[in-house]
Amino acid sequence: MRTPAPELLPLFRSAGQARILAVAFLAPESEVLSIDGLAKQAEVSYPTTHREVGRLIKAGLFTEERIGNLRRVRPDTTSPYHESLLGLIEQAFGAERLLRNQLESVSGIAAAAIYGSFAARQLGESGQAPRDIDVLIIGEPNLDEMYRACEAVSEIVKREVNPAVVSLREWREASSGFLRNVRQAPIIPLAGDWIGLMSGKAEEGATRG
Repeated sequence: MRTPAPELLPLFRSAGQARILAVAFLAPESEVLSIDGLAKQAEVSYPTTHREVGRLIKAGLFTEERIGNLRRVRPDTTSPYHESLLGLIEQAFGAERLLRNQLESVSGIAAAAIYGSFAARQLGESGQAPRDIDVLIIGEPNLDEMYRACEAVSEIVKREVNPAVVSLREWREASSGFLRNVRQAPIIPLAGDWIGLMSGKAEEGATRG
């Protein structure tokens, strides 16, 4: 069954097709994916992924390498569409991976997650297109490092990244309406033990750096 078009960029035929493209285009340059690996990372069934990859190869967007029975695929960087398509995918679907990579180097973060309308659209909830990306930072981050990381992602995805910082105690007490709303709304975890944070069992000293 075909999944609905992705809320963040409904130019694609389905959310599954968009996830396949996102996984392939946003993978490190050194990573060459098998169709099975691509299907698992994109959370799309193997038969659907196999069909989509066939279409993408035929369109010149993917290349493939056969090693015995194994097919390895990657975006074809010689395609005239490659650069434009990469930009679209980074802007629409790259925020999660980019923020995760950037925030890894920021000291003092216990946890981080995307929340708000961007998270809701990425997780399939319908609504107005988000103009910015809200990020919750839990802990005591180095603010200079944090803002540099968010600005770096903002330049790529062409949306303002807005970090909101709260302490681990503030998160646990959830005394503000803002934090109560975040707890009840869709989030995309970027770092930290969110199962523990939601259950109240996260360690007090679980900050990096």
